[in-house]
Amino acid sequence: MTRGLARQVAAAVAALVLLAGCGGAGDQASSADPASGAPGSTGARDIADRCLSATPKGRDIEGVTLTGDEMSLRGALLLPTDPSGTAVVLLPQIGQSGLCGWLKYAAHLTDEGITALAIDPCGYGESTCPEVLAPVVDKQVELALAHLDETVHPDRVVLVGASMGGSQTVRAVARGADVDAWVDVSGPSAWDGDVLLDLAPQVDLPGMIVYARSDGDRLFREAQQLADATGATFVEGPGGHGWDLLLTLGGTTTRVGDRIAAFIAG
Repeated sequence: MTRGLARQVAAAVAALVLLAGCGGAGDQASSADPASGAPGSTGARDIADRCLSATPKGRDIEGVTLTGDEMSLRGALLLPTDPSGTAVVLLPQIGQSGLCGWLKYAAHLTDEGITALAIDPCGYGESTCPEVLAPVVDKQVELALAHLDETVHPDRVVLVGASMGGSQTVRAVARGADVDAWVDVSGPSAWDGDVLLDLAPQVDLPGMIVYARSDGDRLFREAQQLADATGATFVEGPGGHGWDLLLTLGGTTTRVGDRIAAFIAG
């Protein structure tokens, strides 16, 4: 069952439940369940103040907070003018920039009709979580997916990560993240105690792995092995690491960035 069909079924069930409850609960206010991942909007100004020059100009960016399971994840949502029905969840590479590093590429994705939600995972940026949940990336991705399902209702969702986020993407998909496809850009071959190649039998969704030889012969070879083991498309980058492979210094998308965008679009 596709995500779009699954959502239609879920919406129909929810409507029936609501109708069934109306007779005896007419005075009951409707509200989102905080544990469901329903976010609170925090405005765009705090994103711009935090991300500074990494903020794309002339774009509407909604700052959101995703809550559930004692987690509070910060996110930035960019909406296209003409939505295609496809959305992407973006996991960042390690460092202080967090979700900010994705914003300019996310803006390019919106030009293709793709909704983009960049998040700070547990332990990074402004997100806070119990220490025990920090490695449980699939639960964090679930909060992002819940937000998208409740707000933009996408038919297709792709999980994309750079560097650390690339490894976390593979880990999340192996643990059953409800996405349609995935992209790992420069992800190390092991993260949080997991060797990605060992997780390959659990990854059965369409994927893409992007790697440059400049990351070293061993990591490049292991990325190729992971692509072979998961059936993912392997794309060799010309040089660079993580989101540096996606945009030029002038801010335009690279060949690799365009290829990833086309894969996301499906």
